[in-house]
Amino acid sequence: MKHMFENEFKGAEKCLSFAFENCLKSSMSNKRKILICLIPVKVTLGFMPDMSILTKYNLHEFEGVVKAVKQGNLKLLNNTIEQHANFFINAGIYLILDKLKVITLRKPLQKDLLDYRNLSN
Repeated sequence: MKHMFENEFKGAEKCLSFAFENCLKSSMSNKRKILICLIPVKVTLGFMPDMSILTKYNLHEFEGVVKAVKQGNLKLLNNTIEQHANFFINAGIYLILDKLKVITLRKPLQKDLLDYRNLSN
């Protein structure tokens, strides 16, 4: 958790992934708790979880977050964060999710830049 709050997302991803991979398969509750921290870290690093993982571990609160970041839809991200604010605050990840706003805004700009480069060639 220390890495998460010091914005060392690569270190946090490494530690949380290790914990998840080495957690007993029968410990669904522990795996879910790890994923609650791991998902925002991985999304911050640009890796989107598969929706089947969210379903398997009953983490539907993240579906709108993942969809919003993929689409570059800031309104959806804000609505999802607001709708599940209590869950995200209690999990201690609200501020990390708030940082995803910059990444979400960047997505349409990247697409526009690629389109511009393709037109230039």
